[in-house]
Amino acid sequence: VLESTERDFRDPKVRRHVSDGRAEWVMVLAVGRRVDFYRSTDLRRWEVSGSYGDQLAVAGTWECPDLLRIPRPGRPDLWLLTFGVFDGGPNGHSGTFAVPGSFDGASFSPTGSPALMDHGPDFYAAQSFFGTPGDTTVQMAWLDSWRCAQTHPSSGRRGVLSFPRRIGARVVGDQEVVTARPAVDLASRGVSIDGTTWVSEPGRALHIEAAGDLEVAIRGDEGDAATLQVVDAELVLRRHGDVVDGYAQTYSAPIIGDGAHQVVIDHGTLETFAAGGGTTMSALVFPGGTWTVDADGPATLTVL
Repeated sequence: VLESTERDFRDPKVRRHVSDGRAEWVMVLAVGRRVDFYRSTDLRRWEVSGSYGDQLAVAGTWECPDLLRIPRPGRPDLWLLTFGVFDGGPNGHSGTFAVPGSFDGASFSPTGSPALMDHGPDFYAAQSFFGTPGDTTVQMAWLDSWRCAQTHPSSGRRGVLSFPRRIGARVVGDQEVVTARPAVDLASRGVSIDGTTWVSEPGRALHIEAAGDLEVAIRGDEGDAATLQVVDAELVLRRHGDVVDGYAQTYSAPIIGDGAHQVVIDHGTLETFAAGGGTTMSALVFPGGTWTVDADGPATLTVL
């Protein structure tokens, strides 16, 4: 058991690592505003093997670090060091950052600067699964923000987990882009409906897929709850209503790359994967007990 006198010595994440025939356990640990790396052969004795820190222009302690391996056929693996920031995300909410780099089993060498994994207000404490089928990288996060977590109008819960995401990478122009898409083919697992309007059903979620520009409106008992636009190479989300402080805000991000857009709407959650997952945006929404979704654009709606 590791001990430390440093403040915010927290959130260990352990994974198995094999390099040059040597198998070890690797751990990342948040310490204030840095991530320390440890390794061990027996899960009992640990030695420090490296550290990463960056002077991000954001507030808050780093939490829930993780180390993700992204296979790239014909090229060395891409490694992502991820960590959550308490209130350094979009518009002062919580957020999750990812740093691209390489990892040799001991030290992490960054090849780029920290960037948001999700451009919405509610994507935090993201964690991946080790040993997934097909050597894929699957990640889930807590959909909530500490700015609102103690006050939002939920009933018996404080946020939920995001939909599982498959994390990958692709080259767009002269840059490599981290992508995130639903971990399974949602369109094939539901029932397609005619038209572009859906009224919520208990225990059901909605999947929307569109190849071009798309606008989605969610309306509840009190009127508009949220509007989403994927137009002119920009993803824009607006939340409406005086729900809690910091709720009725606008979030935007450039759309990187091309490909189909996917939107997953469940009871209280809105997750968008634009342009094949090149840009993602997640948020809690509170339309009330019954709500209506309208999609404007060449979209296919599937009820899950």
